Amino acid sequence: MTDRMKFSSFQTAIATPQIQSRFQSNRILYNNEVSIGPLVDKGPESDVAAHKPLQLKTFLMILVMVVAGPVGNVLLSMGMKAVSPLTFWPPAQLLHSGLKVFATFPIWLGILSLITFFIAYMLVLSWADYSFVQPVSSLAYGVVALLGWVVLGEKVSGLRWTGIAIICLGVFVVSRTGPRATNRETAGKS
Repeated sequence: MTDRMKFSSFQTAIATPQIQSRFQSNRILYNNEVSIGPLVDKGPESDVAAHKPLQLKTFLMILVMVVAGPVGNVLLSMGMKAVSPLTFWPPAQLLHSGLKVFATFPIWLGILSLITFFIAYMLVLSWADYSFVQPVSSLAYGVVALLGWVVLGEKVSGLRWTGIAIICLGVFVVSRTGPRATNRETAGKS
C-alpha cells in the first residue's frame, strides 16, 4: 500500500473537521497531487524531480543582481582610480584620504548600486534555493569582464573570455533545475 493510499484511507477514517484541518497543514500540493512531508528529489525518474518554471519576479531580481553588482564595483573602481594615490600615514592623512574618497560621485553611485544588488539578492534568496541563486548569479562574471573592457578600458584575454564562457555554460546547466527544490514549510523540519 502506498503512502498516498494510506493517507486516503486514513482521511476517510477520520471525518471530523477538527482533525482533518490539523492534517491539512501537513499536505503539500505538487503537480495537482496531494503529498505528505517534504519534497525530496528522487532523481530524474521521479515526478518530484520536475520543477516549476522560474517566476518572472525571480528572473527580474536575478537580472538586477547580475547587473547592479558589477556596475557598483566598476563605479567603485572608477572612483578609487580618480582619487588615487591614497596615503594612510601619518594618521592625519587617513582622515584626509577618507574624506577624499567619500567626496567622489562615482563612489556614491557605486555604493547605491551595491545596495540595490544586496536588496535584490536578499529577495531572490527568499524566493529560491541558495544552491540555485549562487550559481545563476555567476553570470555577473561575464558582465564584469564586459564592463572592464568597455568602461575601464581593460584588456581581457581570450583565455579569460573562454573561462567566462565555461562559467556561463555551468549557469545554463544549473538553470535547467528548479529554483526551489525544498518545500518552504518543511525545509527546517527534520
